[in-house]
Amino acid sequence: MLDRIKEGKSFAGRFFIYAIFIIMTFYLNNGYFNALESKALGVMALFVVFNVACTVMTLIVFIKTPVKDYMKEFFDGFTVMDHAILLFGLALIISNLISNHMKEAFYGTYAWLIGTLFLILSIIAYFYLSRNIKFDSTLVYVILAVIFLESIMIILNYFYVDPFSFHEYLAEKDIPRYIGTIGNVNWYVGFFALTMPIVFACSLVINYLPVKIISTVLLVLSYYTALISNSDGVFLPLALICAGFIFVGAEKRKLLTGVFSRLTVIFASTAIFEVLSIFIKHTELTGYANPLIYKHIYVVIAVVFMVLTLFTGMLNDDIYKASIKWIRIALIALSLIAAIVVAVQQFSNFSESYGHGRGKIWIAAFSEFKGFNPINKIFGTGASTFGYYYTEYTGSTWVRNAHNEYVEYLITTGIFGLITVLTGLTGVAIEFFKGIKKSNGTMPYVINATTGITIFAYAIQAFVNNPQGLNVGILIVILAIFKWSCFTINSEVKAREIKDLNAQ
Repeated sequence: MLDRIKEGKSFAGRFFIYAIFIIMTFYLNNGYFNALESKALGVMALFVVFNVACTVMTLIVFIKTPVKDYMKEFFDGFTVMDHAILLFGLALIISNLISNHMKEAFYGTYAWLIGTLFLILSIIAYFYLSRNIKFDSTLVYVILAVIFLESIMIILNYFYVDPFSFHEYLAEKDIPRYIGTIGNVNWYVGFFALTMPIVFACSLVINYLPVKIISTVLLVLSYYTALISNSDGVFLPLALICAGFIFVGAEKRKLLTGVFSRLTVIFASTAIFEVLSIFIKHTELTGYANPLIYKHIYVVIAVVFMVLTLFTGMLNDDIYKASIKWIRIALIALSLIAAIVVAVQQFSNFSESYGHGRGKIWIAAFSEFKGFNPINKIFGTGASTFGYYYTEYTGSTWVRNAHNEYVEYLITTGIFGLITVLTGLTGVAIEFFKGIKKSNGTMPYVINATTGITIFAYAIQAFVNNPQGLNVGILIVILAIFKWSCFTINSEVKAREIKDLNAQ
């Protein structure tokens, strides 16, 4: 009986993951901003169905299982990340109870709908999913298929091809910035950060040739969608994904050669994209994408990665093993230097107009925070209420959120809520580096590295973006798979330790 219920939870978990990615691609109301609301409502409905089903099954197990055993099973393998997620839920509840807009904070405001209800449902879904998931290749193939469909639709939109007549419901000014079935560019950047690492990893580690070829093609298409998005913010997760896979790939010479070869392919393939853009009518490329293509910076980048591919390919394995530590140190040093240079360059020109007006929002947000009473500074104003306080402070009714998740959570959940978010990311980093240190190259370690990079990529794009219903749903899936990998790795390590002791 209990085994059947556990299988039922596992089935519900698989259904949840499939449904999240199907909603991402196919669930859409007519219009530009409606895409956000319709997908958020779809994800919320999915949270409700999944949580209710799992709760019923959990109650049955709870009745038939001693409380002590059940609690031990639930808290077994609890990490810093798990504790932080629970405390973030507490921060949401407290902020809602003290909010001057309790109803709005609970249900979520405007079309974003990321209120206390949505986020608490997502937290519950995380704990159910992370403890009942069964990860296999079918999940990967479904995710790849959906990402492929979305990428194709984004690229078709760029060339003004509209196979599903989505443009009929858009204003003329919205068509050039429309992204597949997702809608607004800002929403897409989060999705890109959450999916491209999966594609990258599949192109590296899947040995079945047809899937390897398809995932490599999809890697190129994902890169094209980053260029098409006309969002400078998309280069934040793209840079982190590149650096992350180089860091992880340094574990083995052949793996690092594979990483460099994939990076060579995606940047060299920019030439194909450039040729297509010359001969086919398309939307205008702006921001960093424009000089990257039309000043042929991509050629230099592709040549650098090609040289690195050849160099690492020729290295002796013994020499390489002795160099792994220094390769990683050099990568960290170069990444820090690049980050400092970019940060100085960006913020030396910081003004209210920075990031399409984000500077004005952030300046106002911090000024507003200074005026909060001590309780609101600690516990915030309630989820999704940023727009109300911004309007009170500036008189503008246009801005609804901070366009920076960390600033958003500082205002809406206070210092306490922001600390839980940062603690959760610290917990991910701890488990990620543990996984690298213990790595033996098996699937759990590969998944741990991939989902870790994914979470970091999402975290860095969060500096210029908002929490969105669709992306929160996908983030829950990624966090749950990451948790599964951590639990599996720890179990494998314990089993090896016991085997070694018995051998002695």
